[in-house]
Amino acid sequence: MAWKTRFFGVAEAAAFDVRGNLTASGICPPLLQVESFPAQIAPFVLLIAEDPDTQIADAPRTFNFRVQVLSPDGDALLVIQQDVPAQPRKIQSLPVRAQLVAQAPLSIPKAGCYTFSVSFGSPESGTISETSDLNIWDQAKILSEIEHSSHG
Repeated sequence: MAWKTRFFGVAEAAAFDVRGNLTASGICPPLLQVESFPAQIAPFVLLIAEDPDTQIADAPRTFNFRVQVLSPDGDALLVIQQDVPAQPRKIQSLPVRAQLVAQAPLSIPKAGCYTFSVSFGSPESGTISETSDLNIWDQAKILSEIEHSSHG
C-alpha cells in the first residue's frame, strides 16, 4: 500500500453531502481573524487520501487518524487520535480512499502562527503525515501588520 494525499487543509466548515462527498467552506485561509484573545474557535481539519495500488479486499480494516494543533510556542493545544474503519467501495476500479474530518475545538491564547498536523495509516499500509500553518490574529494585530507593511 502506498497512500497519497489528495487534499489536506483547515476549513471553517465541513460536512458530507448525500453522495458521501466532502463539502467545505473557508478552505485553507492564510489568516483567521478573531475578536480578541483568548479566543474560542473550532475549525475543521480535512484529509483525503487514496491508495491506487491496493485492491479493496487487501486493504486494512481500520486506520489510525491523528490530529495535533501546536501553539506558536510549540505547546500542544489539542491532540485527537482515533481508529477509523475503512470505508467499503462498491466499484473495484476506483482507488481505496479515506475522507477524514475532525473538528478541532481550541482555546487560542494569543496571536500567532498555529500548526495543524495530521497523520493517517496503519502498520500494514504505512503512514502519511501533513502539516499546515494558520495565522490567528485579532484586529489589533492586523492593524499593526498593515501599519508595518505600509512603512516597509
